[in-house]
Amino acid sequence: MLLSDGEFVMTYCTNHLYWITRRAPFGKAALLDEDVEINFQEETTPNDVVSVIATQPLTGNETWHRMKPGEYGLFHVGELILNNAEALTDVPFAAPKPGNQAPTEPLE
Repeated sequence: MLLSDGEFVMTYCTNHLYWITRRAPFGKAALLDEDVEINFQEETTPNDVVSVIATQPLTGNETWHRMKPGEYGLFHVGELILNNAEALTDVPFAAPKPGNQAPTEPLE
C-alpha cells in the first residue's frame, strides 16, 4: 500500500513490496522487462534524491530492499525517515510469486 500527500510517502507491505533510493552521482539503470537503460544523470540534478517503491524490482543492476509482511516505511522528499524493519527480524518474507511480471506488451 502507498499513501502520499505529495511530500511524504507511507508504504505498508502485506506481501510483496520493494524499494530503492537513488542519490547523486546517478548511474544508469537497466530495466528487467525491457532492453533499455535509463541514465538518471540526464533526468535529475545533483541535489535530487529519488526513491522508487514497486511490487517487484524494476532494474537488475541495482540493489533493491525487500520488505516483509507487516513492514512499513515513511519517506520524506525521497529519503526513508522511519520504518519498523528491525522489529521484524523474525518475520519471514512472503513466498515468491513466480511468473508474476508486468506485461511488456500493451494490454488489449
